[in-house]
Amino acid sequence: MREFIYGVQNQVGTSDPCPYKLEPIKQTEARHIQTVVYVAGAFRAKTQWGIMQNVRKAEDASLKLWKLGYAVICPHTMTQHFQNECQDEVWLKGCLELLTRADAIYLVDGWEKSEGSLAELKLAQEIGLAILWGGIKCVHITG
Repeated sequence: MREFIYGVQNQVGTSDPCPYKLEPIKQTEARHIQTVVYVAGAFRAKTQWGIMQNVRKAEDASLKLWKLGYAVICPHTMTQHFQNECQDEVWLKGCLELLTRADAIYLVDGWEKSEGSLAELKLAQEIGLAILWGGIKCVHITG
């Protein structure tokens, strides 16, 4: 497991429904400049509109993570206009490779309904990445 300080502060006793706040990151590995977070969530949908909605959810999460000090890999935004240019396996395999370059995975709401996200979570667990989920103000860290 990589050594990182995620800056989670317990806010128990406040009126906020989430007892944790994520603060900007401090690194403990000299070779890293920032912690890299891979955003995982549903991409495919029955309609183009559904795909666009999934991309928007991932974009929203990505921007919030960037604002917290993370460097973010968001495959949704990298491949959103490449529909039918390659077989799904190409995108899924490539995304798994990108995930191995990250320090953490962030699971966008609805991730559990996505085959790709389930595979990404499995790999993240296997390689010991930090796992983050929930609202950006309420991020749970495991690992």
